[in-house]
Amino acid sequence: MSLKPQIKITLDQVEKLFKKEKIIDSSNHCIEMSRFNNGVINYVYLIKTSSNDEFVLRVRTPEKVWDTIKTENEVAIHKFVLENTTIPIPKIYSFSSIPDEILGYEYIIMEKKEGVRIATIWNSLNQEKKEIILLQIVDILAQLRKFTFDKIGSLQIDKNGNYILSKPIDLTTGPFDTFQDFLKAQIEYRIPSIQNNERFCKYIPFIEKFLEKIIPKVEYKGKFVLTHLDIGPDNILIDPKTLQITGVLDWEWAGSYPEDEDLRAEMIIEEILPDSELTKFFFFELSKRGIEKPFGFDEREQIYNFRDFLMIFVSYHWWFERNPEKKEPFIQNEMNLFEVLVEEFNLK
Repeated sequence: MSLKPQIKITLDQVEKLFKKEKIIDSSNHCIEMSRFNNGVINYVYLIKTSSNDEFVLRVRTPEKVWDTIKTENEVAIHKFVLENTTIPIPKIYSFSSIPDEILGYEYIIMEKKEGVRIATIWNSLNQEKKEIILLQIVDILAQLRKFTFDKIGSLQIDKNGNYILSKPIDLTTGPFDTFQDFLKAQIEYRIPSIQNNERFCKYIPFIEKFLEKIIPKVEYKGKFVLTHLDIGPDNILIDPKTLQITGVLDWEWAGSYPEDEDLRAEMIIEEILPDSELTKFFFFELSKRGIEKPFGFDEREQIYNFRDFLMIFVSYHWWFERNPEKKEPFIQNEMNLFEVLVEEFNLK
């Protein structure tokens, strides 16, 4: 089982990089580096300088499948969103999509947005204040969905400065013309890792039957739209006094994907909507902006769930760096749910 690569950088390295990239001048210094809670893909640091400026440094953990392309996708997405929407997104000051000679890793240096994550204050807000926030989220989602594409994939900038689509971040093939091809590639890519895992290899016959019997029957007639893919309450910053959204973070997975994926990302936000009336308000406002469930979405939901379990089996061991005691209960529960799904698809 592979473990998340450990990144080690020093404040001296960071200062050399900042001066090389002209983020700070020779009279300025990096005086403090603190590490945020990190996701699977990045180590994220807050860098403070002697001139009282603050920057965010995202350092990419090495992983062959997304070497170069993940950083370049995130940079392209930031540029596109800043140019074409009013969504508050951090400016990028410098990046390297190959291991940098100073740090030894891919990196992005970006603006630090002020605010607190919605998840940290949500339960303290009344209904009216929650609706104020939700209306802003609806506007963000509506802006993104205005942009449609003819294929599924990540966003890149070619040598002429034009936006083009490339393979999705976590795959080795693409972009894809059809939903079926995309879904099939996502599942097939995980098979070798599952085959080599003593715990999960027993699921291979079910996966093969799923590819043979279920995927060919899947229909999708919707559009491919610009989507964030991870627009949950931990990735949205808000000013707790004005309730204005100040930043939408973590665009590394964003790209052109089926409307289903965008809707499922929107449903992540539903995690902050325990009140049924508030949930109705949110989805009613989405519908007023033309955001509805694509035809056949509910039927496809279990298809996505099957795919997502395979992604979990391959990657879950990275997710518990800070809470290893939670890993085993989590994966055992996921295995139980997957086996229920296998029964529902009649794959045994």
